[in-house]
Amino acid sequence: MNDSYESKTKDAYRSVVKAQSYDRQLRGFTWMRFAMWREKCAVRAALLLCGLTREARVLDLPCGTGFLADLLAEQSYSVVGADISLEMIKVARPYYDTQRTLGFVNTDALALPFPPASFDCVIAIGFFHRLPPEIRERALDNLGVLSRGRMIASFSLDSRARRIKLGLIRLLRPKFASAPAPVRLSDVKVELRRAGWRIVRRWSVAPMLSSESVFLLERWTNGR
Repeated sequence: MNDSYESKTKDAYRSVVKAQSYDRQLRGFTWMRFAMWREKCAVRAALLLCGLTREARVLDLPCGTGFLADLLAEQSYSVVGADISLEMIKVARPYYDTQRTLGFVNTDALALPFPPASFDCVIAIGFFHRLPPEIRERALDNLGVLSRGRMIASFSLDSRARRIKLGLIRLLRPKFASAPAPVRLSDVKVELRRAGWRIVRRWSVAPMLSSESVFLLERWTNGR
């Protein structure tokens, strides 16, 4: 297994203190809250384009501390929350609609316990920027097996402008932690195509301020 995946993803939030700190940043007056709000707006727009019924089954992976819980409750979808961190799930649980939430699963995206085509849509926000390329492609394959055709996912896009901005930020904040696995847009397109996904639409979360983009994806083949 890739050492970066083990240390920067699998073990990143397996701590009560880290999970609670993450949730406070998400809900406080922080840059993270603004960026995540923008991401949520993009997810809402993508869901509208999906045309899902109110009875749709949605996988929220990783569910984190419940960032999308209120949006999914608005749409009345039947939701399964999944995360590699049990500590994050414990924080997230109270935010979800108890009547429409089917349950929570503590699992790794590389070993998902669901049968094929279990969900009308898979939502993977704040996830792929933590995965090295070979792990990212395996996760894209696995999630494609579970979806009946749609996925909403975010990626941190690498570019020259992003690297310049990051250098300036680190002059002011030397300990600033950036996305551990940004990827060029051209490489995202190649990886998605190999995994059998087609890009329907892309939203930039905060142009000039954030490298995050949200993608609405459609499954068009059975992958490689």
